[in-house]
Amino acid sequence: VLCANCHERADRDWDEATLKEYKKTPWVLRQHHPQVAADDSAIDDSATIELIINQDFESYSEADQQRLITAIRHLLGTEVPLIIGKKRHGSVKLSVNLPVEAAGRLFWAVKQGEFEEHDVTDADMTYKPLVDLPALRLEVTRAAAQIAEIRRKILSEDKLIKRTARALELYLFEPAATRQSLEEFGATLAYIDGRDKPYGRDEVRYRLAKVLRAFRLATTQWIEENAPALAKIGVDTPAILNRPDSFWQLLIPAA
Repeated sequence: VLCANCHERADRDWDEATLKEYKKTPWVLRQHHPQVAADDSAIDDSATIELIINQDFESYSEADQQRLITAIRHLLGTEVPLIIGKKRHGSVKLSVNLPVEAAGRLFWAVKQGEFEEHDVTDADMTYKPLVDLPALRLEVTRAAAQIAEIRRKILSEDKLIKRTARALELYLFEPAATRQSLEEFGATLAYIDGRDKPYGRDEVRYRLAKVLRAFRLATTQWIEENAPALAKIGVDTPAILNRPDSFWQLLIPAA
């Protein structure tokens, strides 16, 4: 699996220098024998993410933490190490150690407000950096604030969408929006409108197309402008912009 992963990455996005380095010392050897690497690439470049939870420490349960871990696992697509918790005045602080790219994705997602339903209000990232950490954190924080503002502006234009913002954001970047998911979303819209009968797929498309088109234009421009900063935290911008199974492209065919 490790070899296949590297070969796939090599075909997709490695430059000549990286390929030469890989041929000299394959990553799988570095994993089991880190001493064979003579440069900084052998360093365990991991990061600690501290999540601030807006709950009282005494009442924050194991079940609450497990739901959060499950959500993080869903975001990253990988197992999440044991989370360490500690008290903080008026809240809970949970720490988790992750590879830098995964930590960056989690940090960015928290700054976007994607874990608000788990009462996660903020995050901080600390590690022994191979890059300028303060500058990176500033870039990520600024980028997160910008896209959050774009979302707020667009969602506020439509009362229906504004009231279902969480559902919209849940589906927007989810892969494979199936017939079932569209029908479930139609039922949600109907419930909000006080209808007994759920909206059909065509009605769901019609009601979401306007706001999704505006969202797509705004976020596409923002993602393109901020691609270098996003790349530093492991966000694959071409995948976001071009993924054929993304919800917005199912609703709005490419021009």
